[in-house]
Amino acid sequence: MLIILLVLCSFLIPLYFYKKDIIDQKYLIALVIIIFVHHMFSLCIPITGDMYYFNNYASTGYSLSNFNMNNAYNISIVYAYFYDIQNSIFVGNSLSIIGYTFAMIFLSKLMDIFSFSPVKKVYTLLITSMIPISIYYQSSVLRESWMLCFFIVAIYCLLMHYSTNNKKYIILSLFFAFLLTTLHFKSAVFYLLFIYIFYLIFFLGKYIKIDVACLILLFVVITIFSVISLDYLLDFISNDKSINIYDFLSNHMHKNVLYQLEVETSTSYVVISDVNADPIVLMVKNYFRYLFAPYPTDMFNKDIVSICFGILGILRLYMFVAILVAWKNSVGVLRKEHRVLMYLLLISLISVTFVFSLGTGNFGTAIRHWDLSWWILCLLFVYTRKKIICLKK
Repeated sequence: MLIILLVLCSFLIPLYFYKKDIIDQKYLIALVIIIFVHHMFSLCIPITGDMYYFNNYASTGYSLSNFNMNNAYNISIVYAYFYDIQNSIFVGNSLSIIGYTFAMIFLSKLMDIFSFSPVKKVYTLLITSMIPISIYYQSSVLRESWMLCFFIVAIYCLLMHYSTNNKKYIILSLFFAFLLTTLHFKSAVFYLLFIYIFYLIFFLGKYIKIDVACLILLFVVITIFSVISLDYLLDFISNDKSINIYDFLSNHMHKNVLYQLEVETSTSYVVISDVNADPIVLMVKNYFRYLFAPYPTDMFNKDIVSICFGILGILRLYMFVAILVAWKNSVGVLRKEHRVLMYLLLISLISVTFVFSLGTGNFGTAIRHWDLSWWILCLLFVYTRKKIICLKK
């Protein structure tokens, strides 16, 4: 019975927001169809890997006593209350689809900031949601859907604060950012720190005329603050209290390389030479691998999965290039506020992908982590398809 109620709820939520004029009819129809597709996927998903652990902890009565910021399974604490009513993985899957539904509704609200037309909204929704591997993660008992929801809401509130200067939005943004850290602390705390630091710079620049000297001073102050903050964070998440940031990243990345070489997964993109690579060089290589691997030279050497993921890598490369070209042509065309909001979104995209790339060694895991930031790339791509931006005046 609970499963039926949760499924109905996932369809009624967009209908409610439609009645409140928050989403339009085209978006409602597209979203309802996609929710239906998610529910169909949820019926076919096998309980393997991380899904087994998330489902097992929820079904065996995970409670608040198990809460820990470093605990990857905190979402199972919430799910456990629903499992007490009906113990089934379809309860967890349905709850995740509800999280995805809220995420897509707030994505619509975020697109309103950029004055998206109803058709452009639907295009963005479809590109964001209809990749099968993304549906797989969004409709399973995993934490991905709620991470996506909290992240989109946090960014939406951040952009609204910049646009309106209403203090409630920055408070809400920080609150949802905190919720996000409870689900994936070790990564979220770093990319959120980068995002909010850059936001502070843009927000101050809105009200203060910053010359070169002030900009240098501000950069130095923020750099010092960032280093101190990161050191405190490392003390919290690392067992070695004397380790510095450089050594922490170096150890983390090389451990990941050794692990990938040991397990020999078919989707691994690390090579033997990475073992002795300089951490900075490895960091850059891993970032481009995370963005675009498997490369065209590798995608046909393995299996059909590699070919599919390689096509996605080519698509991401095309979207990045198209966005950057359109951005160059937008100088003097877009009003300053929209340009700044685009900067913030692009910085958010780079921050998330860069942090995740540090601990990712195969394109199978990369596509799962991409689920959190894929919507930004899609939104910017659709937004920059406007003629006024794409065609130089």
